[in-house]
Amino acid sequence: MKNFVSTQTWSASLPDGWTHSADDECITFVGPEDIGALQISSYKKDQLVKDQDLADFAEDHLEAGARPTTVTFGKYTGFRIAFAVDDSFWQQWYLRQDSQMLFVSYNCPIADRTHENREILELLSSLAPQGGA
Repeated sequence: MKNFVSTQTWSASLPDGWTHSADDECITFVGPEDIGALQISSYKKDQLVKDQDLADFAEDHLEAGARPTTVTFGKYTGFRIAFAVDDSFWQQWYLRQDSQMLFVSYNCPIADRTHENREILELLSSLAPQGGA
């Protein structure tokens, strides 16, 4: 049976062996090999979140030359960027659905940058809005 994480505004299913912890800022997911960390933060607006809102949130990375790739996960749409800083590899997804924005971040050692891709995509593909998000 799959394990699920549910918040007031979104839910997702965990890949086999993955665990999660929550704090005031985000929910952190870690795989069984403890290679990297995937974090999801949720934000709400009083109106619809637009593509420009996502671009504004990612402004520093986009101005630094990050190239966004359009993505869709269920009802969420947005873009993904990837970059390296020192010995760390980062992927970030800026997603929107109605008045909700999700900021998803994954980081790991650069040498392991593709190791958990399948599980990350599995988790992101399971994202679903909750509670009128």
